[in-house]
Amino acid sequence: MYQSENFHKAAAYSRQHGGQSFLVMRGGKIIFEDYHDADGATLPHKLASGTKSFWGVLAMAAVQDGLLTLDEPVVDTITEWREDPRKSQITVRHLLAFTSGLESGKGVLEGNPHQKDIFARVIDIPSRDMPGNSFTYGPSHLTAFGLLLKRKLGADPVKYLERRVFHPIDLTVANWTRDKVGNPIMAAGAWTTAREWAKFGELLNKRGIWLDNQLVRSDLLDIMLTGSTANPGYGMTVWLNVSNAGRKSERVRRRPSRAGRDDSGRPSPGSAGRRMLEDIIAAGGKGDQRLFIIRSLDTVIVRQGDSVRHKGSGQAWSDKKFLALLLGYNARDPRSPRRRGREGL
Repeated sequence: MYQSENFHKAAAYSRQHGGQSFLVMRGGKIIFEDYHDADGATLPHKLASGTKSFWGVLAMAAVQDGLLTLDEPVVDTITEWREDPRKSQITVRHLLAFTSGLESGKGVLEGNPHQKDIFARVIDIPSRDMPGNSFTYGPSHLTAFGLLLKRKLGADPVKYLERRVFHPIDLTVANWTRDKVGNPIMAAGAWTTAREWAKFGELLNKRGIWLDNQLVRSDLLDIMLTGSTANPGYGMTVWLNVSNAGRKSERVRRRPSRAGRDDSGRPSPGSAGRRMLEDIIAAGGKGDQRLFIIRSLDTVIVRQGDSVRHKGSGQAWSDKKFLALLLGYNARDPRSPRRRGREGL
């Protein structure tokens, strides 16, 4: 049963927080759209860290293609790490789960076109913990993964992403921010529209199937959507609606880690609340770019905006409130049930 009133409430909330695009897709069809600008449907928007989840799906495709395995040592490809007692133990799985032990790389490897060769720089980035012990959110892990892919492929990793994932689902990325030597900013470089991003969400919603074709094996995507011991709320490049206490963080530093936080420092887009639907999958980036996938409702939700610069609302963006409005929950009512069926949207 569709509740158009809920759509409009969620759209209004998004606009109050600098929202520029808001889209709801169900059953593979767009059932609601709201744009700040007249040409908003065709206006590409920076995904920031929403870019990260592309690489998790591509990694599973690469496993399917026989290009790599999740548990292979990264040092087999990034051989410069052979003599490092920590880096030499990093696996592909650690990179994708952000549990490699590498420093975050913030300020060094972020989405800045003025950065020098980020693939060269990630070779020398310090390690602060043994792989698997802790979760650290930042661009270092995927930058190292990009270097690994580039060496294995002998080509630009984005070309493989386009050929293997984007082209089969007719997804167009309008632009990809790159460093000075042309390497893609792996963790935050993609620009696309809400409609295009929704296609990627639908691929996850349908467990890797597109037009009756199993593009990426479902069992591999299930692995991608499983949290780590260090952070159960984060799978391989995606946020999960799983409670975590930032555990393992104190092995790295004496203050709370970024476990359960997005790159704005607020609760992660997957932390919608345990009274929400438990199967929410999310990608998110700075400015509160959001892609939510709710398989139990056969629904994909896209929200794009610039909440960082927008100060008109006087209040910070809340994923929990946004989803409560959209799904018809009372976000403050502890009696609100965890919905498992298709009611609501």
